[in-house]
Amino acid sequence: MDIPDIPKNIDEWSLQTIEKLLPLPHIESETFDFKSEISELDEHIYAMANSLGGIIVLGIGEEKSKDGKHLLRFKKIFLEN
Repeated sequence: MDIPDIPKNIDEWSLQTIEKLLPLPHIESETFDFKSEISELDEHIYAMANSLGGIIVLGIGEEKSKDGKHLLRFKKIFLEN
């Protein structure tokens, strides 16, 4: 599967962009993160602010394997089509 480019500019983002990234379990990096809860944001914002910066998409959770050990993909929690 081809890994799409993560847009750097907010004007380039859309729900379609997020949909393309959801099936990619290894898309997160030091500069890109999905978060399901607001309570998870503080340490990630601080880390990005103290390094290269980045993008956090809120409202996206993880779908893991039945044994809970492997991330399979991401899933929308708060976002609607």
